[in-house]
Amino acid sequence: MSRQCIRYCAPVAARRDESQQTDSELRERVLDALRELLRERTFDTLSVADIIAVAAVSRASFYFYFPSKHAALAELVRRAVSAG
Repeated sequence: MSRQCIRYCAPVAARRDESQQTDSELRERVLDALRELLRERTFDTLSVADIIAVAAVSRASFYFYFPSKHAALAELVRRAVSAG
């Protein structure tokens, strides 16, 4: 799959599956995708498009749970701190 297709096709395919996912599952997919991307790249080089492509969720779903990529990162940090 080309890079362009990953960026633009994955979210379209994801919309079909999202209706079968629970809210917490979709939120976890976004956070898992962000965690995975942060292992490979720096936060500043990531875009919401990158995150939703890896998570296979729509842009609307991403913004339903997180107002920005910074808010998603803050949630990852909060969980890491809580886990100790």
